[in-house]
Amino acid sequence: DLAGRQESLRSSFLDGTREIREIEDDQTRHVGEIEVTVESLSERMEQEMKQLRQGILELRQQLHAEIASREDSCSVIRSSLDNETKTRMQAVDKNSQLHEDLEIRLER
Repeated sequence: DLAGRQESLRSSFLDGTREIREIEDDQTRHVGEIEVTVESLSERMEQEMKQLRQGILELRQQLHAEIASREDSCSVIRSSLDNETKTRMQAVDKNSQLHEDLEIRLER
């Protein structure tokens, strides 16, 4: 009877030890899966950050190019307006001179 109980306890102990090892193996496997998942997510986040930085850089370059283009357009318009203003002022001066000449002739 004592030998039977010892064998039963020994068998229960071995079963418990086997279950503990299985649980530890499962935990080790899960930890490994989690580490792979975390590493994969970290790499993916790193790639996405690089893409975002590249996108921001490209947008910044496009913005600078657009600003430069608009500044050039404004310079062309300003130059055109300056020339037109000068031409009109010259015409006004010429008309004024003609008006003065006409008044002088009329006075004579």
